[in-house]
Amino acid sequence: MKLRIGNHAGTVPGSWDEMTVRQYIAMMSGKEQLEILADVSGIDLLQIENTSLDLDPFFIHMAGLIHTAPDLSKRKRKPIQLNGKTIKPGDVGKLSYAQLDRIKRLAIEDNYIESIPVVFAIYIAPSFEKDGLFRSAVLNNLEKDVNNLLIKDVFQWVVFFFKKLRNARKDLRMSSIVFP
Repeated sequence: MKLRIGNHAGTVPGSWDEMTVRQYIAMMSGKEQLEILADVSGIDLLQIENTSLDLDPFFIHMAGLIHTAPDLSKRKRKPIQLNGKTIKPGDVGKLSYAQLDRIKRLAIEDNYIESIPVVFAIYIAPSFEKDGLFRSAVLNNLEKDVNNLLIKDVFQWVVFFFKKLRNARKDLRMSSIVFP
């Protein structure tokens, strides 16, 4: 669905097949509906707050999307295209200490939905290196790119990663030392 407020244009996904990771995070954020619409559409909150347009159709549509969410967790992980590279499930190998440490730190935060792009980026980062090594310097750019992927393509990967994240949380609880 196209939304235009003055010179500002944005899009609200028409279906789950069009929803990006960024839009999914925004819709599940629990924020006020105007803030969610701003985050989902990409239109500045100030513009949305000061429009005279009837935004109710957009809010009704977004609520419908949330209430009709398909069960994406049961799908098998399929290859994903990102930055001209195809990432296959078998490409994600054993985690390095740095990857595991970052994931454990995220596990403490307890906000799985907002963690989707960074967790995904941590797991796939070595796939973008010729030598297959993890480099934290690429995470910010990868995270931004992951936000633009479709949630229907990323979700089953995220379920797989979060199972590992849940195990990392268990490891943290059993550990007697936690460094800040």
